[in-house]
Amino acid sequence: MLWAFANGYDSDPVCTEGYEAPVKSIGNSTTTPRDLETDLDVWIILMALSESVSARLRTHGFKSNVVDSITRQMHISQPTNITDEIVKAAFELFKKHYRWEHPIRSLGVRGSDLVMEDIPVQLDLFDNQEKREKLERLD
Repeated sequence: MLWAFANGYDSDPVCTEGYEAPVKSIGNSTTTPRDLETDLDVWIILMALSESVSARLRTHGFKSNVVDSITRQMHISQPTNITDEIVKAAFELFKKHYRWEHPIRSLGVRGSDLVMEDIPVQLDLFDNQEKREKLERLD
């Protein structure tokens, strides 16, 4: 295979001009300059990361069905690009899977299983749709 590539032999089709690979997930992570030692420390970092992820989801016209954090993932009830919903899911994953045996420095948030933001979704009878619309406008 290396010989074929080195000699210019490649059977893959040429991509058309302007082709962009489909986005599979959007995420952001950071290593903090100091140890995070409390839930509040983690919440603040997760909020900043979630805001970045949700803004990028909106910029590209997506909503996420899955939120990933600390190598765990959670399916959410409705596709979202709302910061508040993403940070709450990420924090719930953190609380469920991290035991504070040691301080933590590295955190990340990722939205995956993306759908276009204008795709119709089944509304949840018990969800406050007015509140979700208000949060979307706020973001």
